[in-house]
Amino acid sequence: MLHSDCLRTLSNNSVFLNPRIACIRCRNHGKIPNFVPASSSYGGFSRKQTKSPLKWGSYGGCIPSILVALETFADLDDAFEPWEGNLSCKERTIILKEQTDWRRALSIFDWFKNKGCYELNVIHYNVMLKILGRAQRWDHVRNLWREMQSKCITPTNSTYGTLIDVFSKGGLNKEALLWLGEMYKQGMEPDEVTMGIVVQTYKKAGEFQKAEQFFKKWSSDRNDATQTRNSYGLYTFNTLIDTYGKAGQLKEASDAFAQMLKEGIVPDIVTFNTIIHVSGNNGHLEEVDSLMELMKEIRCDPDTRTYNILISLYAKHDDITTAAGYFSKMKEAGLIPDIVSYRTLLYAFSVRKMVGEAETLIFEMEEHGLKLDEYTHSALTRMYVEAGLPKEAWSWFEKFYSRMSSEGFSANIDAFGEHGHLNLAEKAFSCCLKKQKLSTLVCNVMIKAFGISKKSCQKLNCLRKVHPMSGRCKKQAW
Repeated sequence: MLHSDCLRTLSNNSVFLNPRIACIRCRNHGKIPNFVPASSSYGGFSRKQTKSPLKWGSYGGCIPSILVALETFADLDDAFEPWEGNLSCKERTIILKEQTDWRRALSIFDWFKNKGCYELNVIHYNVMLKILGRAQRWDHVRNLWREMQSKCITPTNSTYGTLIDVFSKGGLNKEALLWLGEMYKQGMEPDEVTMGIVVQTYKKAGEFQKAEQFFKKWSSDRNDATQTRNSYGLYTFNTLIDTYGKAGQLKEASDAFAQMLKEGIVPDIVTFNTIIHVSGNNGHLEEVDSLMELMKEIRCDPDTRTYNILISLYAKHDDITTAAGYFSKMKEAGLIPDIVSYRTLLYAFSVRKMVGEAETLIFEMEEHGLKLDEYTHSALTRMYVEAGLPKEAWSWFEKFYSRMSSEGFSANIDAFGEHGHLNLAEKAFSCCLKKQKLSTLVCNVMIKAFGISKKSCQKLNCLRKVHPMSGRCKKQAW
């Protein structure tokens, strides 16, 4: 809490009427404001408050007060007035990192530059490159890069790694790898982190062989430079195992894991999740069991992702009992199943017509406020139909069709039609018309339903005349 004389009261809410004044009084006490505006508006744009005052408090010093002032005042001169000229390099870095809107971050960055009393180093530029890159403001990214060149600010490994990362995540893989070329032109070699980013970029583009080649070259160059053999860190081994796994090279992934253990590097949860996924996908479930035992030995507790992988693997190999068992173990371990956990097991139950088990999961999901995706929803409709429960199937369809897409309608209509429930398929088709979700696929599955039921009638002729791409049909004819 701030001192009482630093607070003001506005109607029914206790807020900072003037946080700048309050902060002046309390900046040396490391006090944290007890109120942050829910939203702020800066020069024609607004943003919601997303940062927690409790998180800000972990910085200590004057940082929490500065961040509150920045959330309160649109004018940066007003926000920074108590600290103008006294901000350290680290404080400026934190302030930029904490900005959730690229425009506000850029305004603050420019304010630092224009004041002339602050030296902006490569770390500040790296932070801004990351912020602008995540926002996909490529013109600003390139302008900032040119500014670095003009001011003779030398890029670091982190600079190039950031550029490769943001361009890759922005879907610009070719441009991302051009930055790698630029890095080599400057006579720089990727460090371990940048290497991982480059490998991920190749993998994201589906170029697993190039990812492997790059990693091997990087490893060879690194070993030549250090005159060591296979001396990698945890991060490097994790990257290597993941690369081999996604390329389908199980032996190489297993060898890398074995080498890791041989060198005394303790695997973390990322390592185990990766190698379990690789082994299971290749049908080596006995290795999965061994890996789970190893996790116990070194006291590396499974996380939600571990259990999700295990549920998926055993369901895929038709061992639904073990899959369901791992779902229970997840909850026993105090972990809360996420939407992936429920969706994976629910789909496995639905395709096996395990109605009771599926309904129990649905009830749990509703209790936790988790929503089903259309793919799983359609599988459940089909489950009820195939289990000989058409009434339940229709009730399930009615519950969700109001927010269904065209693809969802086609899957549900097909489930009804394939099993001879033409009346339900027609009713679902009528719902599709009402929601104006008609498409070529919807018409196709409806025609298929008529064909299965061997119905050749006026309705079928009407359906054939529908122009599916227009999404319109004369309802009275239907």
